[in-house]
Amino acid sequence: MSADNSVHDHLTNEEYNMASEVWYHAELVLKQCVEAGDDTGALDALDTLKEAVYRRFQPILTHRELASTLLGILGGILHFACRDAGLPPAYLTLMILWQKETFTAVRTQEEWLRSLKDCIRYACELVRSFSLPSCGPLIRRCIALIQQGLTEELHAEALAGELGVTRPYLSSQFKKETGKTLTEYINAERIKLARHYLRQGRLSVTQVALLCGYSDPNYFGRIFRRLEGLPPRAFAEQYRLPV
Repeated sequence: MSADNSVHDHLTNEEYNMASEVWYHAELVLKQCVEAGDDTGALDALDTLKEAVYRRFQPILTHRELASTLLGILGGILHFACRDAGLPPAYLTLMILWQKETFTAVRTQEEWLRSLKDCIRYACELVRSFSLPSCGPLIRRCIALIQQGLTEELHAEALAGELGVTRPYLSSQFKKETGKTLTEYINAERIKLARHYLRQGRLSVTQVALLCGYSDPNYFGRIFRRLEGLPPRAFAEQYRLPV
């Protein structure tokens, strides 16, 4: 007997259709809330989605299977919500890695639910942490190039060439529109990315430095301390995400 037929065994057609409608609406609201960085609304939508999933499948799936099903649904929603919110690829990778890390050691139903909520909070945090300044087309394209290349070497000359302008003009316009020099902006965005890697607690400081485009871990440490007020290792210990 198929899963759908088994579901119908305990629900009338009307109840089944209603659960499906609630499920669809909860997914839509959850995605919209994550795109807006609204973790309160997203968590409310998760509760509604959970009840709809349990309503449809609880008689035929174990609690762990139900949680796994919900995780699969949530993973897709979070990925597309973060992508549509404009998060660059490096941040999407962070989201995927943290989801995998978070659920590796989960055993009980309560741990599953707590981890699902942690994933939503983290996704909303990523969305809120990434926002483009209000700039003209040239500088927005420049920022997009920077975001795409945070894990690589970035040079003003290469950025200017890619954008079809001179380096002095790009540097001057960038400072005028963002209030930061190119170097200041690149360092700030790299350190922002580094904060998320460090909070996951999966990588060494050296590995994080390399992933964020710093070939010299000592230089990374100095920049990090200057911008965050404490060394990378101390930051990782103080602000590590729950697992």
